[in-house]
Order: sequence, then structure tokens, then C-alpha cells
Amino acid sequence: MIPAESTSFIHDGVTMTEYKNEPFIVGDYNHNEIEFMHLSHELWYTAPPFPYRDQVFGYTPVSRPGKVFILGGCCDDNKRSNRIFLYENDNFTEMANQLKYGRANFMTITYGTDVIIFGGKIENWNCQQCEFDGSDL
Repeated sequence: MIPAESTSFIHDGVTMTEYKNEPFIVGDYNHNEIEFMHLSHELWYTAPPFPYRDQVFGYTPVSRPGKVFILGGCCDDNKRSNRIFLYENDNFTEMANQLKYGRANFMTITYGTDVIIFGGKIENWNCQQCEFDGSDL
């Protein structure tokens, strides 16, 4: 890990989050690099790349104490993903649970232990006007 005053990579199409109370960012339209900042040093560090895709973008991160979940997004084949990944103890693992639909460019909020998903683009959804009752998330 070589420290830097700014990130070493561009991170377009992704959302910064926090891991262990410090800034944390994964991927871009063109790469799968992970960077985080140690606030006490005020420097950015590069972690090993995201192991499941060569490109990772359009996902939504959800931070919880000591962990980050990466939900959905787009990847190498440019399809929307329904996969969920967990970053914990400085390593990624794929979760057995998945989103009901492949989804990209969406937002989440947490309410207690629940994660509520809003908007985004859903895989194989070809309708001009649709309504949700909430059960499809």
C-alpha cells in the first residue's frame, strides 16, 4: 500500500461510503480498484481490487459497523447485477442472498436493520409506466 494525498484512480459511476468510520470507494466504469482514506494520516491507500468483476459501477453501498455491502450494479457484461457482496475484515465475500432483480443506479436508506431500496434500473424491465406495491424489491 502506497499512501497518496488524493485517490490514485478515477471513480466515476460509483458512490463513496465509509468502512470503519473512514472514506471507502470501490471501482469505476473502467476498473475494480478499491481505495480508502486513513483520516488520522489524511492519506488515501489502495486495497486489493474487487475480486468478482473487472469493472464495478452503478452499485449502491450500504455501510454498517465494521462492514460494507455492495448491492447490485453493472459489471463486465454490462448487465444489471442482483448480487450482494460483503466487505468485512478487509476482504470481500459474495452473499448467498441476492436482490430479487438485477438493479443499477439506485439508492438505499437504512431503517434500523432494514435496507430500503429506491429507484434505479431493473434488468429485463421493458415498460413505459409501471407501479410498485413494494413487494418487488
